[in-house]
Amino acid sequence: MKYIDIPVLFRLTTKGGFYFEVGPQFSLLSNAKFVGNNSTTDIKSETNSLNISGQIGLGMDVKASDKISIIAGLRFGYGFTDAAKKGNEVNYKPTHSAVGGLHVGVAYTISSK
Repeated sequence: MKYIDIPVLFRLTTKGGFYFEVGPQFSLLSNAKFVGNNSTTDIKSETNSLNISGQIGLGMDVKASDKISIIAGLRFGYGFTDAAKKGNEVNYKPTHSAVGGLHVGVAYTISSK
């Protein structure tokens, strides 16, 4: 399953550069395939096209210069939406996504001054 993720996060940053972020993420399904026994089956019609998850993260922004910052953080998320469309099975159990990740990056600040 491949998604296009749109996070909408509230970020609280301290003067020292430490930050905490929390909010929802909207994931739009772009592709869903099952691969097995030398065959591939498109299962997009059997899965929900939107997954809504809660995200929480923390990290640090370190200024390298007036315009450049080094960013490192952790983010975790849990999907509230069932990934599969509910079937008629008697013992059906919902499937939820859970993700965690480490991100490292460089940010360049553009100012109008």
